[in-house]
Amino acid sequence: MKIFKNLVALYLFIILTTPSLQAQKAEQASRRIVISEQVLSCYNPDNQSYYIFDDSISYWRYSIRQKEWVKRPMVIDSSLPWSNFKEQYTVAAIDASCIYFIEKGCGIVYQLFNDTLKRIDHSYAHKNQYGAAVFTYKHKVHFFGGYGYFRTKNLITYFEPRALEWFEVVNRNYEVRPGTRQGPQHQILNNKVYIWGGAGRRGYKDELLLDIWSFDMRKQLWKNEGEVNPWYKELAASINPLGVLPSCWFASREFLVHTDFKKNKIFCFQNPNFQTYREILPNRDESQFLVIRKGTNDKKCFAMVLNLKELTSGQEPQTQYFYKKVSMLKMVTADTYLWISLTLNLILFLLLFYIRRVHKTNWFKRRNAILHPEDFSEIEWQCLLLIEKHQSIELSALNELFDEEELSYETLKKRRESFIKALRTKIALLTAIDVDQILYETKHPKDKRMKVINWGSQIAIDDTK
Repeated sequence: MKIFKNLVALYLFIILTTPSLQAQKAEQASRRIVISEQVLSCYNPDNQSYYIFDDSISYWRYSIRQKEWVKRPMVIDSSLPWSNFKEQYTVAAIDASCIYFIEKGCGIVYQLFNDTLKRIDHSYAHKNQYGAAVFTYKHKVHFFGGYGYFRTKNLITYFEPRALEWFEVVNRNYEVRPGTRQGPQHQILNNKVYIWGGAGRRGYKDELLLDIWSFDMRKQLWKNEGEVNPWYKELAASINPLGVLPSCWFASREFLVHTDFKKNKIFCFQNPNFQTYREILPNRDESQFLVIRKGTNDKKCFAMVLNLKELTSGQEPQTQYFYKKVSMLKMVTADTYLWISLTLNLILFLLLFYIRRVHKTNWFKRRNAILHPEDFSEIEWQCLLLIEKHQSIELSALNELFDEEELSYETLKKRRESFIKALRTKIALLTAIDVDQILYETKHPKDKRMKVINWGSQIAIDDTK
């Protein structure tokens, strides 16, 4: 009896679950298509659809609302073989009914309109921006950076639909802009496009870059946002700068990497299955993802649309910071450093010159300097006491200090004058007072031929002893 009940329960379980399993398989089949290894793909946010261009007579469209792939016919007006076309062109959605196919080096533009692919530009193959970051802003396709004619670039160009020509976006501050590079990643938030990573040609070598910049599309100004986590360099090593550049989701070996600028985080999921992810395209709110997969032993590629849980295989991510704000010192250019250095040296020179001049002015020097006997010889001190006592004294009154037997008047006069001159200089050195204001000479008011020595109000005698 018990065995019978178990069989009945098993039968009922199979009956009830088989339709749901079949429905799940049917849903998975509707979200998965077989494609070749070389395809062109894009996401159109205006009609919330994914597009895959594989062969020359049709293309696939997946509507997120309808949740199924639909194959549509396509007519190509081009003499270029389709296999070469897929290698040389990249695709970008412009609006709900318009998709551009642009030559990877920039220049030639084809448009898919009403299921017909036809060239529309008045330009030529620039061959100047291979590996550029391609993004759409206000229904215009833009290229940033890239490589061409033996140099990497840091300019932004855009295709103007009214003129059917390419133009360069003006940078209003030419001195501030990111270094030249190819293969950068990008993300558009509001009216700014954020650029980071990539490789820049420096001399004969390509240098991996770890800076992040933003360009305000309204103000037309670049801003250095910071420096990317060095850990990111290892994760992005597998990105092919000349292939399909990822935006903020990409697979690196067994890792699935998500860079989130708003949260300033790098989310890194790890699973062996991620090695089969060849291309990942998120929708606008990152709730749905177009994933192109190819296993090591698979002969075919598969394209499917997965939600976030399915994409990450339910893995918990490792997290690290994405970038750090750049130091103010690193934002200053080498030319600015040179001018700052020259300016500081000039200011220092003028300051030293000014201090030197200030030391020679009366207002800066010491007033009423005190003279001490230990700083002078006996005859010098006697001379100072004599002059200080009278404040003004005839020069000849000092003769008794220098007079000796058999000494001529001329010799006495020279000795006296040399002594006063040396004493004046000595006091000036001790007191930092101008020598012209110490024991200065004037003419006698009654006899102009006689000299008078004046004491001066700025010095004083130490009379404590």
